[in-house]
Amino acid sequence: MSDHGSVRVVVVDDQALVRMGLRTLLGSEDGLELVGEAADGVDALALLRETVPDVALLDIGLPLMDGYEVARQIAAASPGRRPRLVSVTGYGQAADRERSRAAGFDAHVTKPADLQELLRLIDDLLQRPPG
Repeated sequence: MSDHGSVRVVVVDDQALVRMGLRTLLGSEDGLELVGEAADGVDALALLRETVPDVALLDIGLPLMDGYEVARQIAAASPGRRPRLVSVTGYGQAADRERSRAAGFDAHVTKPADLQELLRLIDDLLQRPPG
């Protein structure tokens, strides 16, 4: 990670193993601070509003409220100061990428995510304004 100070990250995925893997990988990186996790869209929305992280790694296929709707609500509620939203999902078609962009995601990563690619992406996103 480049020198952004501590980067606050939230991980949202309905699969406990995915959350655990991302927690372990991100926790081993200097400069990243995991500030919360959620397993469904409703909890994700509350967590994002409460913690206001720098970056949210957000699955699309979530129970109760999908990642698209979470992204739309976060983007609409706080357009000036909101987390960079990265979809980390099994949906990898061009239409999926377009749909995530339209919902307000800043980037789209298909699972399984490569850690180094994800770190470069986070670093790049922090260089530019959200949205």
